[in-house]
Amino acid sequence: MYRILGASKDSYITNKIINNSYRAVDANVGYAGTLDLFKLFDESTISGSDQPIELSRLLVKFNLNPIRALTGSIVDISDSSFNAKIVLKDVVGGQPTPSNFTVIVHPVSKSWDEGVGRDIGKFLDIDVTNWVTASVSSGFVPWSAAGASSEGSLGSTDIDIIGSGNLGDGDGFRSLYKTQVFESGKEDLEIDVTDIVSATLAGQIPDQGYRIAFSGSFEISSSSLFVKRFATRHSSNPGLRPQLVVKFNDSITDNHTNFVFDTTGSLFLFNSVRGTPKNIVSGAAATQLTGASAFTLKLISGGIAPTLSQSFTMSVGVNQFAYGSNFVTGAYQATFAISSFVSALRPTIDLVGSATFHTIWGSNDGTVPFMTGTLVVKAPDRAGSFSHDRQLIVTMPNLRQTYKRASVPRIRVNVFDIAPENAVEFSKLPRERSSLMFETYWRLLDVYSGDVIIPFDTDNSSTKLSIDTNGMYFDFYPEDLHLGRVFGFEFMIRDGNEELIIDKNLPTFRIEQ
Repeated sequence: MYRILGASKDSYITNKIINNSYRAVDANVGYAGTLDLFKLFDESTISGSDQPIELSRLLVKFNLNPIRALTGSIVDISDSSFNAKIVLKDVVGGQPTPSNFTVIVHPVSKSWDEGVGRDIGKFLDIDVTNWVTASVSSGFVPWSAAGASSEGSLGSTDIDIIGSGNLGDGDGFRSLYKTQVFESGKEDLEIDVTDIVSATLAGQIPDQGYRIAFSGSFEISSSSLFVKRFATRHSSNPGLRPQLVVKFNDSITDNHTNFVFDTTGSLFLFNSVRGTPKNIVSGAAATQLTGASAFTLKLISGGIAPTLSQSFTMSVGVNQFAYGSNFVTGAYQATFAISSFVSALRPTIDLVGSATFHTIWGSNDGTVPFMTGTLVVKAPDRAGSFSHDRQLIVTMPNLRQTYKRASVPRIRVNVFDIAPENAVEFSKLPRERSSLMFETYWRLLDVYSGDVIIPFDTDNSSTKLSIDTNGMYFDFYPEDLHLGRVFGFEFMIRDGNEELIIDKNLPTFRIEQ
């Protein structure tokens, strides 16, 4: 799962000196097209201040509801694959840009209003949020210190930003702010805020967004930094708007079609009632089978049941499948390995390179079968070379030309080898060709601009394809994409020691309301 969450509000606050006569502490730029981060030292004059400093600080908040809705099902915010990152896009407008500075990001502790100001020249639009006031939505709420400057620990009152705290995750009391160094000054802001987002979704940190500023030493130094500029959520270019990128590995790998001897694999069983996932029930009381050791998978050598002579049997515990600590309704998983050195199996393996097993998913006491099937386990591929000399192509048989924003499509992916020496199979009767199974990742491109919207993610596996008995698939979320744009998927296939990029002649689609 790879989600791109947009900003629900953003602005910046400033105490800039106007015409050497007053500071624009009540000015608002909530509807401006850019977020301007600057520091001016002794650039203006104002009564009562020697070598005055003028500052701006950015505020941005993201809509976490799409992730919040998934935290009880497919997303475990404590899982190691969960990752969240703030991305602000640099805007180059011909203006000078500072270099070699550090930006610091804090979670905000109190609610603030975006405001509707636009004037970033003379700062004449009066509204909130501004340098002294956070909000007036539910009564006048000033910042605890001008410029949202009051920093304290998690749980403290009368603070504006949270600098430290204990999130109860075993890491103890620690800093909660993040920093990024800008060497050239032209970089995008990309800061990992995984622990902050996790704590916010868990209700430990207020969901009030972030304050972004120059780090303390740069704010008080005797030099000017003008101007680091990012796009806002009001930018005319939707590709430049602020993002919170959230990643989580929600893939599954079912090995029904590629189980191999001496290698651990997983088999999945999915249960549904009238199209809705439901846990399997057992007994007169219709007890739901949940958690660990919910029931048992029995394997019997030979593909016919009942067998006259059971030369080999094996029982494996079946657990309810879980993403991290979140159990998935109606999904069950058995993970195990079968040795190829079992004497009862060895003659068959030597003869045909595989063995067939009758599978019975049933109650732990063995009296009630839930489903029966067949499993073919193959010997490992052995040859004089790792090279496969394949020519792989990808098809997406159910990809549509348009998708509604509110939908969550499941895209089926087939991979075929069209190399002449591998593609020809002789059969007396027509038969459907099965897809090959690989470790595969997807990415998303804007077709017209060529920009990569969602990259291949091999670190958190958020774009890894799942595998079930019908082949490979993945889900994506059109609500994260821009209306009217044309997009296309590309794929990276790991085939042995190679990584193959499939990016030619693939279909495209458009997002509609």
